Amino acid sequence: MNPNYLANTVQTQWQHLRPYVAGVIGLFVVSIVLGAGLVAIGFDIFSALTGEGIEDAFPDELTLQAILVNNTIAFLAMIALGAITLGVFALLAILINGIVIGFVAGPAVAEQGLGETLVLLVPHGILELPAIFIAAAVGLRAGHIIVNRIRGVREQLITRSELHGLAAVIAIAWIALAIAAAIEVYVTPALYEFLYGPLNDEI
Repeated sequence: MNPNYLANTVQTQWQHLRPYVAGVIGLFVVSIVLGAGLVAIGFDIFSALTGEGIEDAFPDELTLQAILVNNTIAFLAMIALGAITLGVFALLAILINGIVIGFVAGPAVAEQGLGETLVLLVPHGILELPAIFIAAAVGLRAGHIIVNRIRGVREQLITRSELHGLAAVIAIAWIALAIAAAIEVYVTPALYEFLYGPLNDEI
């Protein structure tokens, strides 16, 4: 495939995705605030949803394979189920993820301090979160495309160039997701121990 063609299709699709990404980020920020609000009123979302406390909601040991598999499933689900549900699943997934982060990060900052919490979240989060935002945006856009095709606004569901562009965007986002998983397993613990000493599963 011609590199110039691929670069142009990716750029075009990114232009289409930007409003969706902005909307997803806005929802994510609001949902983090909601999660922090649940902490403030003493409502344990983990107990309500699973019958278990927050300490039982995460595995004792995080491996690269486990993180990558779980994140890839969530990533692909936002795209595929987001399209099938016309964007609803993608929005719900972002809402839930944001609430969970707000619920977990608020107490972590209060207990461990802002610096330690940022060291544990930021190194992998700067790649993981954009990848997840892009997946949700693709799911939303795909749902919008389907709606427009049903309404007759579009003559065909998707063009070849659109398909190539979206596939490339998805591939780039997944690569970022994979790198984030490696950072979470190998870089974050080492950085934390260098700055603060032994890591004892603070988050």
